[in-house]
Amino acid sequence: MNRQKLQEIYSDAFVHAFPTTDANYLSIAMEHSFLWIPQKYLTKTEKKLLQAISVSNTSYISSLDKEYSWYNSLFSNKPVPENKGRFRLIQVEFQNFETNDLTALQNEIRTILPYTVDLLFLSKNYGIVIEAFSEEALSVEELEGVFLALDSDFNSYTRLFVGSFHSFEKDFSQLFYEEEQLFLHGLNYNIKTQSVRYS
Repeated sequence: MNRQKLQEIYSDAFVHAFPTTDANYLSIAMEHSFLWIPQKYLTKTEKKLLQAISVSNTSYISSLDKEYSWYNSLFSNKPVPENKGRFRLIQVEFQNFETNDLTALQNEIRTILPYTVDLLFLSKNYGIVIEAFSEEALSVEELEGVFLALDSDFNSYTRLFVGSFHSFEKDFSQLFYEEEQLFLHGLNYNIKTQSVRYS
């Protein structure tokens, strides 16, 4: 499906790396992203057609607890659940990942990255690791090595976007949006590096 053509047709649509739970929008799965189209512009027939031709992308967002505070901090402009510290967002795109390995992958990530405060899998191809700052936090190169090992274990291929550490006082919804757009740009233009750092 051609995202550019759809955005020409639906000029008020916009792109995110995750599907929406907002009933005002229809999320259409693309290769590396989701196109959010305002429902008010769609007929019933258009909705059915768009859903029929969208990329198959099983969403895990419906299983997330929407009241969970880090979810709200990233998607609903709510304050972070912490009252001190710095945090970074690590966005991960998965290719060839078997969905029945999800729990094992989550456990591995939490073991290897012990300062993970939350792990949100928003689709079968996309997740966000929220990590608290520590002097022992892994560098981008070390994270790349960790995910190469995980790729070997799970027979997958991942690409990372590693954000900087930001104070708990920052607006994480805005930070996430900016970092997400940079990551999507890299994915859509097929930048060949496995990991990208935002600083």
